Amino acid sequence: ALGIAQGEWAQPARFAAYLAVAALASLCKVRLPRMTGTISLNFVLLIVAVVDLPFSEVVLISAVAGVAQSLWKPRKRQQPVQGVFNAACLVVSASLAWAACRWLAAAGSAEPGLLLLAPVTLVLYVCNTAMVAGVLCLVEGRPLTGIWNRCNFWALPYYLVGTTASGLMIATGRVAGCRLRCWCCRP
Repeated sequence: ALGIAQGEWAQPARFAAYLAVAALASLCKVRLPRMTGTISLNFVLLIVAVVDLPFSEVVLISAVAGVAQSLWKPRKRQQPVQGVFNAACLVVSASLAWAACRWLAAAGSAEPGLLLLAPVTLVLYVCNTAMVAGVLCLVEGRPLTGIWNRCNFWALPYYLVGTTASGLMIATGRVAGCRLRCWCCRP
C-alpha cells in the first residue's frame, strides 16, 4: 500500500496499457506436465513491468494480475484467502524482482534492460514458486522439496520461454518508441 501511495504516476496511459494487458494475460492459463495447477501468462508482463516501470506501478499491476488470475475460471471454487494469497505472492515476488533489477542496474551503472532479464526472471520464479510450495507444504504436511518438484519442475522452462517473449517485447517497444520519438521530433 505504501508503494502505491507514494508512487510515481508520470505516464498514466502507459500504465493503464500495462495494467490491461497484464490483466488479460492473467486470464490465459497453461497446464504443464506433472503439475497439479495452472500457470498464468501474467508473469511475462510482470517481467516487462519490472524492467520498464516504477515500483508503485509494478506493485499495482502484480496485485491486479494475482486477483484476475484467481477469479477467472478456477478449476475448483477458491476461498477468498487463496485469492489474497495469490495477489500477495505476485506482489512480493515482483517487488523483490524489481529491487534486484534496480540493485543490479546500479551496481553495473546501467539502465535496467535486456541484460537484467535473466536475474529478474530467476528472482520472480524462485520467490513465487517457493512461496506457493511453502504454503502447500504447510497445508498438505509433505516435504517442501517434494512439493516444489511436483508443482514447479516444468515451470522453469516455461519461465525461460516467457523471458524470451519479454525480451522481444522490451526490444520492440524501445525500437518503436525511439522511432516514434524521432518521427515526432523532426523539424
